[in-house]
Amino acid sequence: MSPGQYVLQIAARPTLGEATVSRELSFEVVPSAAVTDSATAAAPPAPTPARRWDAPRPASRIDRLEAWLAAVESHSPGTADGPAYMVRSWTPAELQELATDVAVVVTLIGDPQYAVMWLVDPTRRGRPQRAPYGVDDERRLRAMARAAAERGPGAHNRILKRGAVLHTDAAIRVGMRYAQPRGAGEPRSDLWQVRFSDGQQQGTEQAPGHWELARALLDNVKPDPMRDETVRLWYIATSAYGQHYEQHTRQEDRAVELFPADANMLLLAGSFHETFASPRMQSLARSIRLPAGFSHSIGAERAELREAEKLFRRALQAQPALVEARIRLGRVLYRLGRHEPAAHELQQAVTALSSGGSQAAVDDGLLRYYAEMFLGAAREALGRNDSARASYARAAALYPDAPSPRLALSQLAFRGNDRAAALGAVQRALRSEVTRPDRDDPWWRYHVVQGRRVDAWFDELHRSLVVEP
Repeated sequence: MSPGQYVLQIAARPTLGEATVSRELSFEVVPSAAVTDSATAAAPPAPTPARRWDAPRPASRIDRLEAWLAAVESHSPGTADGPAYMVRSWTPAELQELATDVAVVVTLIGDPQYAVMWLVDPTRRGRPQRAPYGVDDERRLRAMARAAAERGPGAHNRILKRGAVLHTDAAIRVGMRYAQPRGAGEPRSDLWQVRFSDGQQQGTEQAPGHWELARALLDNVKPDPMRDETVRLWYIATSAYGQHYEQHTRQEDRAVELFPADANMLLLAGSFHETFASPRMQSLARSIRLPAGFSHSIGAERAELREAEKLFRRALQAQPALVEARIRLGRVLYRLGRHEPAAHELQQAVTALSSGGSQAAVDDGLLRYYAEMFLGAAREALGRNDSARASYARAAALYPDAPSPRLALSQLAFRGNDRAAALGAVQRALRSEVTRPDRDDPWWRYHVVQGRRVDAWFDELHRSLVVEP
C-alpha cells in the first residue's frame, strides 16, 4: 500500500428495514483526503464542487423519505449532482431510519392493505411492535406508495435500483469530505472507519453507511436479485471500482452468493482474495485494533490464496476462455509453492494469448506480459532457467521500458554466475529509469489492473436502468 493515511471501513450487512444482528464484518480500505497520486493505482474521480439541493433539510423522517423518493427520480446516474450531495449529508442513523421507511413504501406498492402501524422485530419473530409513525405519517406513506405505483408494474424495483445507484454515487462521486459527521447521542453503529498512517491505526470513527444501504436495497429486488441483470452489473461495477482504486468494500462476498456462476464476478472475487494475501495487506491486517466483539475478516495468507484458487477455478469452469483468470490462477499456485501446475496454467495462458484472440487484442499485450513474467518465475523455481530466461525476454520485448523483466533477467544471470549478463540487465533497467522516469511497467499495477474496465461496467449498469419501466 502506498505511503500515506488510509481508511478502513468495517461494515455489517443487514436486511432492508431490519436491525443489524450479525457481527460478521466486512471492510473498506480508502485513501484519505490527505493522500495524493498513488504510484500503483489511479486516483478515484475527484468530486465536483458541492451543489445545493433545492429542498431544505428534512424536518422529520417522513419528510426525509419524501425528499429521498424525489431524489431517486431526479438523480442522474453516474454524477455528483444535487440529490447525491443531499443523501451524502445524512447521518448513519438517518440512513438506518430511511431503510425502514423505504421498506414500508415498497411493501405498500405490492400490498396496499399492509398494516403500516405494526412492525416485526427481526430478533423477536412473530411479536409485532408499534411502528414509529403517527396517523398523519401513515397517510403520507400510503400516498407516496400510490404515487410510486402509478409508474407501472416495475415501480417496486425502480425505487430499489435507482436508490442503490443514488447511494453508490453519493459514496464514490461526492467524496468523504462532504459526509455529515455523526451527531451527539446517535446510537453506536456496526459501521466503522479506522484511519491509518504508515501502517499504524490513528483513530476509529463511524462510517457513512451508503454501501450497506445500497446492498440492502438490491437484496429486495423482485422476483429474485439473483436473476436480475441490474443487480449483477451493480456488483461487478462496484467490485471493479473498489479493486481499481483500492477502496475495498467486500462487495465480492455477497456477489458470489448471488451469482455463483458468473465468470466476471468470480474473477473479481478471486482477485479480491489474492490481493488480501499480499504482504502489504497482511501487514495491514496485523496492525488493526478493533472494539471488542468485532473482526476484520482478513484471512491468513495461505487461506486467502486457497480461496482465490477456488474462485479462479470456478471462473474458468464458467468460462474456459477467460485467460485472465488462468493467469491469476497460475500466480496463486506459484505463491502456494505448487510450481509445476502453476507453469502448466501459465503456459496455457501464453498459448491462448499468442493465438491472437480478441482478449489479446483488447489488452494490447498487457495480459501476456503478466503471463510471461509469472511463467518465467515458475520455470525458474523448477530449475528450467533457459525457459525462464526466454519468458522474461518476451516480457521485456512487450514493454521495452519496463525495468521489471530486466531485473528478473539480471537475478537469473547472477544466480547462474554470469555476472556480466547480470550487470548488463541491471544497467538497462537503470537507463530506462533515468531516460523514462514515467515508464509504463505493468508489474506495479497488477493488484489493481483487474478493475480496468470499471467505467465500462458502470456505463452498462446505468444503461440497464433506462430499460426499467
